[in-house]
Amino acid sequence: MNRKAQYAIEFVVLTTFMFFVFIAVFIVIEQHMASRSEDATDQSANAVMNTVLSELRIAESVSDGYFRQFTLPTNVNGEDYMINISTGAGDSSEIVLKYGNSKEKIYFLEYYVSNASTIGIGYNNISKNSGIILIAHDS
Repeated sequence: MNRKAQYAIEFVVLTTFMFFVFIAVFIVIEQHMASRSEDATDQSANAVMNTVLSELRIAESVSDGYFRQFTLPTNVNGEDYMINISTGAGDSSEIVLKYGNSKEKIYFLEYYVSNASTIGIGYNNISKNSGIILIAHDS
């Protein structure tokens, strides 16, 4: 009888140990997958910001009378986002992209963008007249 009790205790100890190993491996894998998903979302957010910046750089480099329509995606890696242009005192402007729970990307513009500029998800128009760049969300 003593031998059976020892086997039962060894079995319980071994099973408990294997259960904890399984849980630890599962947690590590889950954290890795969450990190990869977060990286993919960051890359998608960077792609949106780069789209806007490249459109602004093109508008800055061409002469007056420039007009173009560009599109921003409806989400970044399946997550909703907000993008806007803020103008400060003088010639300071910034593009703010907010996504996820509390993430944001901010880019300070080196050139003048009209304080009437609006940007949003979907279609946007960019133009340059009298050296002033204007972005208008086409809702």
